[in-house]
Amino acid sequence: MRYVYADILFVVNFVFNFSLLYLAGRLAGAPVAGRRLTLAAALGGAYGVASLYPSLSFLMSLPAKMLTSGLMVAVAYPTPRPGPFFRLLGLFYLSAFVVGGASMAWNYLTTGSATVLTGAGSRPLGLPAVLPAALFAGVLLHWAVAAGRERRRILSCCVPCRVVVGGVQVEFPALVDTGNRLRDPLSDSPVVIVEYPALDRLLPPEFGPVWQASDEDEPDISGLVAALGGTPWSARLRVIPFTSLGRASGLLVGFRPDEVIVGPQGRTVSRKDVVVCLSPRPLSSEGSYRALMPPEILEGDTAAWAG
Repeated sequence: MRYVYADILFVVNFVFNFSLLYLAGRLAGAPVAGRRLTLAAALGGAYGVASLYPSLSFLMSLPAKMLTSGLMVAVAYPTPRPGPFFRLLGLFYLSAFVVGGASMAWNYLTTGSATVLTGAGSRPLGLPAVLPAALFAGVLLHWAVAAGRERRRILSCCVPCRVVVGGVQVEFPALVDTGNRLRDPLSDSPVVIVEYPALDRLLPPEFGPVWQASDEDEPDISGLVAALGGTPWSARLRVIPFTSLGRASGLLVGFRPDEVIVGPQGRTVSRKDVVVCLSPRPLSSEGSYRALMPPEILEGDTAAWAG
């Protein structure tokens, strides 16, 4: 006769649930609260213990498992929006599948059985299965923590940026990039590189089709000039040459805005001697920032502080 000790099962489930919830939050970039994670993990541990009782065998059904996991994620990361919730839930399942798969694979190699279930009438979850899964979860957690630290480091270098043209303004996060040394060859003004969609509301209607019609990373400059000829935007247009890793030379299309305002409310920098260039591709794969800004915009002598 095999015995399953409820206290050991609770602790094992608690540790695994806590690790998986923490990992899902780190991967999603969500704020992690230790108390909420502890409560959610304890809920999952109690569910695992309750599933041992034959009278509560319905808890092992798929709807019950999905309801419990959803409740755990909701407790650990409360959010009123369905999008972030389902993203966290998906990452929680993904983490569980990866760690559970590693556990089953190791258990099969060491015992010849791939069964590692812990419910009523199932085989006990032994150390040969728990140890590699725990180690694998530790590696994943280390990677998630490192990724979270890198994300926080990037966000600490980001500042709010507003671009104003003709009384219309758009705002987006900009990364202060020491590697951005581009300058306008005519005016020697610093250059801010911004994702094209972030400025779509500022740009004239004639600009979009010319950009989208180009098959290259660079738009059709002659077509753009022809489309905007005779309009006030023809005087704003700038073409900035650049070089980058893996590319000998290229051209960026930009414009002179009325004003660029950088910084949080209460301590902003207003600059008028700036050229805004457009990037056809996202600058951040995670969407953490949408512009690359040289530090001199925050430190230049022509900056006007407004507070």
